[in-house]
Amino acid sequence: MINSVDDLLVDINSWLRDKGIDRQIDPDTDIIDSRIVDSLQFVSMVVHVESLGADTDIEALGVENFRTVRRIYETCFVSAGYPV
Repeated sequence: MINSVDDLLVDINSWLRDKGIDRQIDPDTDIIDSRIVDSLQFVSMVVHVESLGADTDIEALGVENFRTVRRIYETCFVSAGYPV
């Protein structure tokens, strides 16, 4: 269960490893600018985050809200009622 930025970070780092991406990120790593994921992996990551119970209306939120794990948590999980 995701209850914090740290929980989400552990999950995303595990997801990256499962996808064969040999890169550890921190809560403020820009996933897009650092090219950690390509466009197809990005879509897969958004779907994964949604499967965790996040509120992920990408059209309403915009790509900017998926740049870092911290921003994903603040935008998608806090808005869905998870702890701040």
